[in-house]
Amino acid sequence: MKTKLNISLWISLIMASSVISGQGITIQPGARFTVQNGAKLATTGTAGITVKSDATVTGSFLDQNTSSGNVTFNGIQTVQRYIPNDFTWHFLSSPVSAQVIWPEFSPEPTGIPLSFGAGPDYNWDFYYWNPNADTETELYWINLRQDATGSYNSRNVDEPGSNAGFGVAPPAVTIGRGYLTSYKDAWTTGSPETHSFTGALNTGEISRAITKGANSWNLVGNPYPSSVDWQATTGWTRSTLTTSGSGYDYWIYVGSAGNYGVCNSTPGEEGTLGTTRYIAPMQGFFINAASSGTLSMDNSIRVHSIQSWLKGTGDANNMLRLKLTTNANSYNDEMIVKVNPAFEDEGSQKLWSMEQEAPEIYSIKDGVNYSIDRMPSVNETSVVNLGVKAGVSAGYTLTVSGLESFYTAKSVILEDLKTGTIQTLNDNNVYTFSASPDDQANRLKLSFDGPYGIDDGAKANPVTIYSYEKTIVIRSNSTEILKGEVYVYDLVGQTIKHLKVNNNLILIPMDGITGYYVVALLTDNGIYNGKVFLY
Repeated sequence: MKTKLNISLWISLIMASSVISGQGITIQPGARFTVQNGAKLATTGTAGITVKSDATVTGSFLDQNTSSGNVTFNGIQTVQRYIPNDFTWHFLSSPVSAQVIWPEFSPEPTGIPLSFGAGPDYNWDFYYWNPNADTETELYWINLRQDATGSYNSRNVDEPGSNAGFGVAPPAVTIGRGYLTSYKDAWTTGSPETHSFTGALNTGEISRAITKGANSWNLVGNPYPSSVDWQATTGWTRSTLTTSGSGYDYWIYVGSAGNYGVCNSTPGEEGTLGTTRYIAPMQGFFINAASSGTLSMDNSIRVHSIQSWLKGTGDANNMLRLKLTTNANSYNDEMIVKVNPAFEDEGSQKLWSMEQEAPEIYSIKDGVNYSIDRMPSVNETSVVNLGVKAGVSAGYTLTVSGLESFYTAKSVILEDLKTGTIQTLNDNNVYTFSASPDDQANRLKLSFDGPYGIDDGAKANPVTIYSYEKTIVIRSNSTEILKGEVYVYDLVGQTIKHLKVNNNLILIPMDGITGYYVVALLTDNGIYNGKVFLY
């Protein structure tokens, strides 16, 4: 059969016994086209294949063949990526081989040496991330422009320190690497918002070198013209990545929120800010390296996922989703607290926003910041210390969802350590407060009351013991005054502090002391113990 295929349906399958010879194939935005293993597909003429994209979604082409040669395109192979000229950040990667950067993704420089023209008010940016640069002291985002005069950055790729560049011109997009772009309306004369990757479509096994250099972060990308499944049980080689629980994390920048969402590779795990197990075609994303090595993938991880660049899912039981917004701008952030007996007491690390004015929320545990806090269980003494980063002085709103299916506790209690406000979230899941960039990070705290599975008539714990940065806090859960003595021990039993107390709120400064400590409160009504971490 010789025809021009214009695919606009969600799914179009080429069965394993089919052979189609076409003049050209066009896959419309939102359409899905699968070539099953063993099927053959060929095009004639010069039309080749075009996978189209619009403002919300791209088309998807999936070749499931495990051996090469069954799919051949005689004409041009093009995959489009819509990037609005709104001067916001967009992460991308190439689904084709040997895609050069200009003039499709930057203006073409002129002269010798190459120059993009005078600045500094440029209408475009094109970066990659350098894992060989120290994130505290060196330049880790590498721009295609070397300086404010617009000179092409021809320095060595991934050069250690602050002197990396894009190498010999014209630079090509590296398969499996992620890039960061941004465009204004006038980034170049007649600039379209629909960009085209042109070259042989990537398929089969793809490997990307991962570096643990001056920093452990690597910006990689989906190399296929279809989505990939981060939770696929086969097809990934990720042994050089840091582990998180029983899996591996990836981070995607969500421009509308001004923050990174994170999702884990453990099947069934949910992500923050709309990140899911599915990574869209041409999507760049961060991973964290435990050692230098290789990230590898093959066709078995490829899937069709009809979505915009991000897609949400329903939440699971025993999981709280905390969303932080501000009245100062449209940015927001989100974190998850999840309880499961199979978990170790750990989480998925927080990756800081690129936007200074964006609000951020995270848990603080053992001195590490997490966007997903995983806990094996909770009881009346459990505490989740919440960090809040206020980008600007403004009003903020914390909204907590999932309370109706958080079966491990009958109530979840939020405490504002700055104002002293205590709110039962089951009665009101929205908390509003004012904050500024000068506030202490560990401002909010979650605690739990009345876990299910115990006698409803059991007496609630009258005392809560926890840490607030360099301070041990002992709080009465009633109007009762806590009168007695407090002992603070290290883990080998040595007494660090001993004092007499007579108050319903006891603050014990512990400046210069870090690590785990045991706190014992001795009163006429009983002895109360707690374990705290000071950082």
